[in-house]
Amino acid sequence: MAEPFRFGHTAFCVHDPLVWKETSDHLIRDSGVNVLFHTSFVDVIMEDNKIVGVIIENKDGRSVIKGKVFIDATGDGDVAAKAGAPYVFGKDGSVQSPTMVCRMNNVNWDKALQISSQEVGEKIDEAVKSGSYDLPRRHIFLFPSPHKNEALINATRIAGPDNAGLYGTSTNDLTWSEFEGRKQIREYERFLKRFIPGFESAYIIDSATQIGIRQTRTVVGEYTLMNDDVIKKRKFKNAIVRSAWPIEAHGTDGVKIVHLDDDYYEVPFEVMLPEKVDQLLTVGRCISAEHEALASVRVTAQCFEEGFAAGYAATLSVKENITPKQVDIHNVRDFMISNGSEL
Repeated sequence: MAEPFRFGHTAFCVHDPLVWKETSDHLIRDSGVNVLFHTSFVDVIMEDNKIVGVIIENKDGRSVIKGKVFIDATGDGDVAAKAGAPYVFGKDGSVQSPTMVCRMNNVNWDKALQISSQEVGEKIDEAVKSGSYDLPRRHIFLFPSPHKNEALINATRIAGPDNAGLYGTSTNDLTWSEFEGRKQIREYERFLKRFIPGFESAYIIDSATQIGIRQTRTVVGEYTLMNDDVIKKRKFKNAIVRSAWPIEAHGTDGVKIVHLDDDYYEVPFEVMLPEKVDQLLTVGRCISAEHEALASVRVTAQCFEEGFAAGYAATLSVKENITPKQVDIHNVRDFMISNGSEL
């Protein structure tokens, strides 16, 4: 993992994607969980507004997994939607733009770190004005990776024809995004090599496994994280996440960032409890939140903590033979704190 990189009033660490996978493998295999890779969720089996099973399909064919509690970590709220939970798409149907990230090698960071993000934006304006570059996003991120001379590049903004918004729940839009994403990272590589000191001899070593989706369905929960909750840094007695990440909204018109000033907000447990459906929790970018609030809470660290809370809440639900909505959140918080969560 790289050294912390400042981002407004907070910071983050860029990781090695292979080490991330290996760490996940280690944690999952040692936990005794039965893992099924290359398996797709198909549908739910419902009884009296409760999920009692899910239909899956893989190379072995179609089968059913029954259970007492289910956690929707699909990102798109696929399980919740099939179960009949209410949901919305972004703000009046407008969702954040997807991005294809990549990694570059042979970067001279001694030189590259001397140029500010504002100067990079000005260079993009210059390149576009020349008529020789097609660079749809001005506000790009260039981050040092854990490996010497390597960079993580978050630069693309994917939109459809005529700058239309794209939906991660549409196969056609996902297909368009994959093609367009790889096209754009090559264009930004060409720009960086020509305009940004330290990138003269750099080259792309890989792209993300798939297009990065920031937002699709937002499942309506027992509580909705409000924009004011983030802006005013609200704290909750039933919180399961603390976050200092800014509102980072990527739209077809650019990137809008609102930093939090040396403080954090908290996320209450109820954002993971879908309305109208029992025996289900949601985690990740489909939790219940207003559009701008989701632009902060959707990032990786927060998703980890949501998964931690949901996993233990599901365990308590099964052990005590109650629904997730009946779980004592203080027991969940105590368990999380005893295992290292900052709450």
